This record gives sequence, C-alpha cells and structure tokens, in this order.
Amino acid sequence: GPLLALIGTDHAVTAAQLDAVAPLRREATDTAGIIALLGQSGATFVTTALPAGTPRPAAHATIAARFASLVADVPQPGTLLVSGGETLRALLPSLGATGLDVLGELQPGIALSRLTEGRWRGTAVISKSGAFGEPGLFADLATRASSAPTSAGKIPS
Repeated sequence: GPLLALIGTDHAVTAAQLDAVAPLRREATDTAGIIALLGQSGATFVTTALPAGTPRPAAHATIAARFASLVADVPQPGTLLVSGGETLRALLPSLGATGLDVLGELQPGIALSRLTEGRWRGTAVISKSGAFGEPGLFADLATRASSAPTSAGKIPS
C-alpha cells in the first residue's frame, strides 16, 4: 500500500534523503495534492515550510498541528514513515494511539513498528531521527511501496 512520509526534521541527513525524492515531496498544507500523489505514485513525502529562524518550540508546535490536521483527512496508508523523534510523539495522539508495537530495525537507527490502536490500527510505522540513514533511503522506501501489493499494514521487506 501507499507510503505516507511525515518529515518533521530539518537535519542535513534527512534533507539529502528528501532531495532524492523531490518529485514526491509536498507541503503539509496541500492535502489534496498529497492524497492525489499517494494514489498516483504510491508514496508522498510531506514537509512543513517554516520561516528561517523559527524557534524550535514554535517549529515543533507548527509541525505537529499541520500533521495532525493532515492525518485527519488522508486515507490510512499501508506504511507511515515518520522522521524526527518529536514528530512521532506528537503524531500518535492525532491518530488515537498511545504507543507502538516495536517489530525491529530496518537498518541501524531506523525502527519498524506497528500501530496497535487508533484510526490507523495495524499500519506499519518506520521511524528515524533526522540524523540516520543513507541518502537513498527515502527513494528505496518509495520504490518498495509502489511495488508492494495493496494491503493496509504492508511492511516493506
């Protein structure tokens, strides 16, 4: 099923990963574009544009609010990728979830879990801090998502 990636970090490692999937990137406020791209390509990487110099607490609050609004309107993806530790913690209540069932690591520093409750119960979750992963990570995950059978909760192999 589709891969919805919510990117809440501006770390340089994640920026390089986003560069590799630039055509699949959308701004968090573009709900219709995100839904359309998920249907067309099977993967969308969502970011939030913030003014330069935005203080961290304000950035966290803005990102959390935009992602909460987005997940209220987007259909359940097969896989949810979240980058940025604070991002995942802030997102769980928006989905009606209090935690995750950790299944293991896709690669060092990149966790694979499953939502055990809430609106997107059963969805596979890939989570990573901004500082982890090779530059091609997002491109690889997008390729896997677009070639995977469509079933909720499909875990990239």
